[in-house]
Amino acid sequence: MNSRVWFKEKVAPFWATGRHLLCRRRTVPAPTLTEQQPKAALKPLRYLLVGGLCAGLNNAILITAAYLGVNVTVSLAVSFVIVGIIGYLAHSKVTFGERRSRRSFSRYAAAMLVNLPLTFVLLSGFGALHLPMIVAAPVTTVIALAFNYTSSRWAIASRRVAAVKRER
Repeated sequence: MNSRVWFKEKVAPFWATGRHLLCRRRTVPAPTLTEQQPKAALKPLRYLLVGGLCAGLNNAILITAAYLGVNVTVSLAVSFVIVGIIGYLAHSKVTFGERRSRRSFSRYAAAMLVNLPLTFVLLSGFGALHLPMIVAAPVTTVIALAFNYTSSRWAIASRRVAAVKRER
């Protein structure tokens, strides 16, 4: 066996693993940008899917409550509790793929709680304009969409985002 063949068969594969004394890199290579792109590209789409389901549930609760003559404040509170729990469970599993915890649920609830006054002001304003709830609820939902995505990402995926920044 000549030295070139021996190097290709024995040394080169070992050297490429990064387990020798001269190499300080991780033994498992970091995922390349192309491996991360499909998951990152689908995240907004998954958010829209889960957010759309939550928005539909929220609008159904608000419109049904208005039809039954329930006060806007009461219907918002009921909707907040129901949609908040379902939204957290769905976003943590489907949108961000994160493990659920009390801390992330608290952050998510706080983020959605900040959104509550905005929703109340918009719905009250549309009510003052005599817009029916069937129009006012979806318009309010569209206005709050960008804030909800940003705050949901902060609440649920902030641990992982911070860890990735520290690695860089």
